Amino acid sequence: GELAAAAVPSTILRTNFFGPSRCPGRTSFSDWLVQALTDCDAITVFDDARFSPLSLLHLAELLETLIQKRLPGIYNLGSAHGMSKADFAFALANVLGLPTANMHRGNSGQAALAAYRPHDMRMDSSLFAHATTFRIPTIEEEIENEVIHYI
Repeated sequence: GELAAAAVPSTILRTNFFGPSRCPGRTSFSDWLVQALTDCDAITVFDDARFSPLSLLHLAELLETLIQKRLPGIYNLGSAHGMSKADFAFALANVLGLPTANMHRGNSGQAALAAYRPHDMRMDSSLFAHATTFRIPTIEEEIENEVIHYI
């Protein structure tokens, strides 16, 4: 899709995000975490998988800005610095006051995952920030802003 979009004046956005899924039957990473922690399920979260997601609400607001500005080009859009998915899981649990006793740190190489996942999905959003005067939030800020959807 990116190659086809690049053939015409367009905006190509590379991003990752978290928040409640709006698709029936599909569970997001944060949905899975919240449910597992609420149910006190034993889960393993990965120290070797890093990302820099935005909250879905914040991403939607930024998409509106992009549509209004009509910025051609390729942009990365994520939170500042990023963190491991394990650190994200513990931070989300902490903000929501969920128990973490059954959550354990591990590496993705030890898990039987159905599909390959890259280990480092963090992205540099400085080009987007410069083009839009967008202040890149930290992942901790994004977690704080998204928890309202899980309370």
